[in-house]
Parts: sequence; C-alpha cells; structure tokens
Amino acid sequence: ITLSSLDALRTAGLDYFEVRTGPLSRTIDRNAELAYDANQYARLSSRAGGVVAEVVRDLGELVRAGDVLAIVDSTELGTAKAELLQAMEIADLWEANAKRERDLVIKGAGIEREALEAETRLAESRIALNRARPRLGIIGLDKEQIARVEHEGDTSSLLPVAASFDGMVIERFAVRGEVV
Repeated sequence: ITLSSLDALRTAGLDYFEVRTGPLSRTIDRNAELAYDANQYARLSSRAGGVVAEVVRDLGELVRAGDVLAIVDSTELGTAKAELLQAMEIADLWEANAKRERDLVIKGAGIEREALEAETRLAESRIALNRARPRLGIIGLDKEQIARVEHEGDTSSLLPVAASFDGMVIERFAVRGEVV
C-alpha cells in the first residue's frame, strides 16, 4: 500500500513502525483482521433517490467536513423544493385575501363567513408550508440551503452528498449514471 503522506496514514487510523532485520525470538500464528476505527469511518449515501450526476472526489483524496463528494440528480428533491415554493405563494395569497376579507367585514361591506373561510384557508396553507420546510431537511438540505430555495426560488434537483467529517476517501462505490 502506498499512501501520499504520514498524515494520510494517521488519518486512516493506522500505526506504523520502522522495519528492522534481526533474529526472531518467537513466532505466533494467528488469524487476524484489519479494520478501520468505526468512530473514524463513514459510509455515505444520498438521502433521496436519484441518479449519480457526478462523483467529485476519488480514492485517497483528503476531504474536510462539508466537502462535496458526489452530486445526485433527485426528482424527489426538485419536487420538494417546488412544493415549498408553491406553499409559500399560496400562504401569501391567502394572507392577503384573509386581510382583505377581514377589512371588508370591519367596514360593514363583507360577510363574516367569507372572512372566516379565508382565515381557515390561510391556516391550512401555513400548515402546508410548515410541512414543506422539514421535508427538505430530511432530504439533506441544511437551514441555509432551505433559506436559499425560499429566497432565490431554486428548484434544482441536484443534491450534494457531503463529507460528515475531515478524513480521506478510502472506498468509492458510486459511478456516474448509477441509480441510488
């Protein structure tokens, strides 16, 4: 095995010793298994179904927490973003409508039943909005990314799969075009 540096060796959780020649005092025959420290190892996958659009990092590369390792094209993500944006628009419309209906009732020109119906629709639309945000979090977007969707109207279906901590890529199973 050839590693790029001693730091890479340490990052992989391996110990090393200088090789010397000399007489053996005794020999022990045993079965052994080499394994990574499970606390320093992560096997990542997409949190939403899709197709691998790009593999950004390869075997042996050092990564930092948050570095993008792969990008998945996920229809589920695009749909969830669109549903959030739609819920936002509907909530805004019902808020304006409920305010208008309430103002009409106050002025004596509106019907209380219509004002209550508009307020009910507003409450329903806010519930839908509050369901849409966490769904994006479950798929894998953080609060900043969700805020960006809301602010910019982004409906992109590209989902980055990021490193969860600093380390080295030691396995790679994802290939472009693979369904995940």
